[in-house]
Amino acid sequence: MATVSIVAYVADLPPSLPANAERWTELVLSDTIVRVEYTGFSWTAGARKHRVSRSQVHHVVAQAELYFIRPAAPPGQPDEALLFLGDDQEGTRLEVVGVELADGRLRVIHAMAMRTGYKGLYEEARTWRE
Repeated sequence: MATVSIVAYVADLPPSLPANAERWTELVLSDTIVRVEYTGFSWTAGARKHRVSRSQVHHVVAQAELYFIRPAAPPGQPDEALLFLGDDQEGTRLEVVGVELADGRLRVIHAMAMRTGYKGLYEEARTWRE
């Protein structure tokens, strides 16, 4: 079972986000670290489309101290999505998107090399990892 320490934080979104990134919002969960435990991970076919390995995704999520939330917007998005920005074991910047499942797993729906439009959010998340 993976244990991940995560805090979501309110900050201004940078002006140059990738397409659809304006849907990402940050919400304050706590002023202290919140323990999130994933009992495992599941993967959509699209999550492997950009050839990011499962170990890279595990590393980014496990190192996250901050993530960003896109609230649910039915009927198009029935579940809120979580955006994790971080480095893999080799220092490659990655973006990982997942949905928390009712059974405690994180369903990874997207993973790829981080796009430059996320640089501001990445830097914000990095300050929480240091």
